[in-house]
Amino acid sequence: MILTTGCSFTYGEELDAPTNDAYPRLLANHLQMSLMNEGMMGASNDYIFRKTVQCCKYYRPSHVVVQWSETNRIELHANLPVNTPGRYKDYTGPLQTNIRWTNHGVDFIDQYYKNWWDEKFAFDKWIWQVIALQGFLESQGVEYVMFNAFGNQELIQKYYPEDDQFIDKNRFLGWPHEGFVEWVYGTPTKLKGHPGEEAHRIVADKLYEYFRT
Repeated sequence: MILTTGCSFTYGEELDAPTNDAYPRLLANHLQMSLMNEGMMGASNDYIFRKTVQCCKYYRPSHVVVQWSETNRIELHANLPVNTPGRYKDYTGPLQTNIRWTNHGVDFIDQYYKNWWDEKFAFDKWIWQVIALQGFLESQGVEYVMFNAFGNQELIQKYYPEDDQFIDKNRFLGWPHEGFVEWVYGTPTKLKGHPGEEAHRIVADKLYEYFRT
């Protein structure tokens, strides 16, 4: 089984048939494996880290693909229903939010981003998550690969030392300057900006080539 975790890019948001046309399904078909796709719209790296560990622990996939999201997203835990984007309206539980979404019925979010947000700390936390998840996946003996969707590429250039050796660059495709958006640049996008079917085929082929070799 192959496990994929990520945000809307991994879920296949705006595709006409995400369960068939998103890159996780295309990759699973290439590899002739069953698929567990845990991509979620608006997912933060907190969610991606947590969900990857949970699914590996309980379902023991042989292959794992981790698509990291932008670092300005955070995961909150709400006790009451909150108005979240799209199909998560009236959802109770972990709330994914980011700087662009500050009006979800949780009063302090707007103040949090205005007064307490620290871009460098958020970036450092994500790097810690990458390093920790590398170690965890290696300890599980699974074949895995990571890559960025968007946003992080610019922050890596801004904050991360070029001579650092903690990131396994062989297992982090495109590090440090490329990711999903760079690989599919120029392909058609959907109404709200999500990648279309052609983009998902490109990414699936790239990941398949990684696992095949």
